[in-house]
Amino acid sequence: MCFLVFKYQFDIKIITFVFCSDELEERLVADGLKLPEQYFIRDRNYPPSSFPRPQPNVLSKYMEVHSGNELNQIAMAELLNKSIILPKWVKEAILLEMRPLFLRTRNLDTAQKNQLFEDIVKTMFPNIDVVHLKIHAKDCCRSFYDWRNSLWTSIKTKYENSIHSATNTNTNTNNNTNTIDKLGNSLKNRHIHEIFWPWLQHIPGTISQEVEQNLRDVILFGFWCLRNFPTTSHDKFFAANTDLYTINVNFKSVNGYNIATSLDLSKYEISATRSYKNSKETEGESSIKKYKNK
Repeated sequence: MCFLVFKYQFDIKIITFVFCSDELEERLVADGLKLPEQYFIRDRNYPPSSFPRPQPNVLSKYMEVHSGNELNQIAMAELLNKSIILPKWVKEAILLEMRPLFLRTRNLDTAQKNQLFEDIVKTMFPNIDVVHLKIHAKDCCRSFYDWRNSLWTSIKTKYENSIHSATNTNTNTNNNTNTIDKLGNSLKNRHIHEIFWPWLQHIPGTISQEVEQNLRDVILFGFWCLRNFPTTSHDKFFAANTDLYTINVNFKSVNGYNIATSLDLSKYEISATRSYKNSKETEGESSIKKYKNK
């Protein structure tokens, strides 16, 4: 069923999109969830950023934590190219840039390419050789997937606590009567910050109410998966691309380098299997796709 048509004009070219609903989106809207305002372009690519990304601040020198010695980019390349194991302080410097990225996207590009992490490492250390670039980028990728498990555990724990609290309040309450609205009401601002704190603590300042709402939408989709797909909720959560709520947010790194923040993620083929809506491009190649909730 096709129900919305939008036209966008960029420079002279007009691009038309026809949006077609499917069962999942209809169920989400019926249950009161807000759909993201953006969708994949082509097959598995994010839409381009709706505003310019910040420029990365690439260091000319790094300070070795234990000795206090300064290493320029040539010395850093020599350090990284001589071992398949990253020095702990170097890996932490890389992960410090990747934590803001996790707030933007919980999915990476396809594992066969791992281009996203390679681009981050290559930007930070331009003189690293190709062999060690791939080795070190793959090593950091493991930490990213550990973060996914941590996030899911926190969402699941909060969901179970909310169900338990509702059951104690009303003995007639069961999983089916705990609507997303009720679960959403139990999700306070402090809970959002607690769930995402392992990553929020590594960005400067406080997040806006709009960004807080974006993170709330991610959590609520997790609740929805747990409520409707109790045995496959983890896979449903990460297969449907909740990154589209947060992909355009400028989560800056606390050190001000903004390596990952600077990336326009639309050039990467993302590993998530769907982006909520099946969309059909009738003319042109790409744009931001918007959906108006019922």
